[in-house]
Amino acid sequence: MFRALTPLNPSAATKVAVQAIDRYSVSELRAWRSSRRDLVDALELLTWEPETFPDAARLLLKLAAAENEAWSNNATGAFKHLFSLFLSGTKVPAIDRLQVIRDALASPEVQIQQVAIDALGFAVNYRSFTRTYDVTLGGKRDPSQDWRPKTRKEELDYWRESYRLLRVKALTNTPASEHAKMVLGNNIDVFLHSSLIYELDADFRELTERFNHFWPAVKDRIRQILDFHDDLHPDHRSALEKWKGYLTPQSEAFDLKLRDVVSHPGWHSKKTKDGEYLDISRTEAEEFAADVVDHDVDLLPYLNQLLLGEQQQTFSFAAVLGKRMTKIDRLLKEALKLWPLLEPRKRNWSLLAGMISGLGREHELRTVTLDQIARDPKLCTDLLIPLTTSIFPITEADLVRIGTAFRSERVTPDALVYFVRGRPLQGLSSEFVIKQFAGILETDPNTAKGLFEILALHCHGEPDEAHKYKEFFMRLLLEPCLPIFNTQIGWQWSEIATAVVSATDNKKWLERLARHI
Repeated sequence: MFRALTPLNPSAATKVAVQAIDRYSVSELRAWRSSRRDLVDALELLTWEPETFPDAARLLLKLAAAENEAWSNNATGAFKHLFSLFLSGTKVPAIDRLQVIRDALASPEVQIQQVAIDALGFAVNYRSFTRTYDVTLGGKRDPSQDWRPKTRKEELDYWRESYRLLRVKALTNTPASEHAKMVLGNNIDVFLHSSLIYELDADFRELTERFNHFWPAVKDRIRQILDFHDDLHPDHRSALEKWKGYLTPQSEAFDLKLRDVVSHPGWHSKKTKDGEYLDISRTEAEEFAADVVDHDVDLLPYLNQLLLGEQQQTFSFAAVLGKRMTKIDRLLKEALKLWPLLEPRKRNWSLLAGMISGLGREHELRTVTLDQIARDPKLCTDLLIPLTTSIFPITEADLVRIGTAFRSERVTPDALVYFVRGRPLQGLSSEFVIKQFAGILETDPNTAKGLFEILALHCHGEPDEAHKYKEFFMRLLLEPCLPIFNTQIGWQWSEIATAVVSATDNKKWLERLARHI
């Protein structure tokens, strides 16, 4: 009934919607399911005319804050789309629509604030615009009749005001502040590619100071533009370099430089004259590590920083330390001592793995450290396999140590995932590997999946190598915990099973395999 009333009398339909929705809270609206689809469609239609837009958009926002649908044209999608610069589905000028956002950002409900912030992400999009062809309201809601900017000034005014709203929210100490920072950072391109980069320079500088010169998403994007756009106007390039400078910590602030170069430098590469790509982030981290070693910088005060959270280039940084630092044993010892005291969900072993890798496979300190880790239940579960596999291939002693740890129940099957890359078993005899893997499988049958993945990758494209493991593969292929219909395991299982079936005449095993499938 309401959906039918909407095109006939938009004003009356809006009043009905206000009375129907405003009486309920966001949490109560989340339980609405049966009539939600018609209501969302109707409200979307009511945003067409300037007279009904404010109430219709506000109610659509409230339903979005109480979202319980997963498809793209749900209340959230419909509301955010209203703030596209082009093909918005409304006749309301872009700058006027932002009043709904201002009111929402002042709401005491965090869910409403977050949806409004996401809509501002749509507002500063400038690359692609789409909407469904939905001519209703007597033929009025035609995409060709959507409001669109007539001048460049209208575009810039809209983006500038959207930036201001995101900036203000990002700087307020509220639960939605970090979300505003993320949305602005992820949609920064319009400001980097327009004249707003000059106009907002002082404003952006103040913003970065408040963020302690740390905004990885924005710095990454600036570096990408500088690296891959050779045709930039000199003034534009200079402005980008200036903004990048605002996001670069002062040289005397070592902890900030460590964060900027090692932990969160972003992922950057550049094409060389030879046509190859140089990993700039890794190179800078390795150069910084060399400088740390040359100046005998004490890293002990920064261990917390290097062992927690995301560590993008810490492995490469630490590998140089492992190769060159004379007191690396002290740093390793203190890092291992600190590890059990750190929050388990935030710990990151990249620093430890990098140092072990840098030492080299035959270094005595590597062996001593891995033996220590294997004996200590507080270290073994998290660290033994990742640190062992930080350098390929592994040794026989490494595999024996891991097998012993499984028998002692100090590692779990999930840890085997760190073996599933490269060829860590290269150089080890198949007889030795099968003996060790069989022992691990007997200790814990749940290791079948990990052991199968390791061997499948080891034998991929190597039929002679796969033949050496045929008997053990025959055993693994029948393990009940092997998820053969899993997308990743499935093709490996099929590849190995095909090779084994063609190489055996064991009818009993073939019958068991057929029943297993």
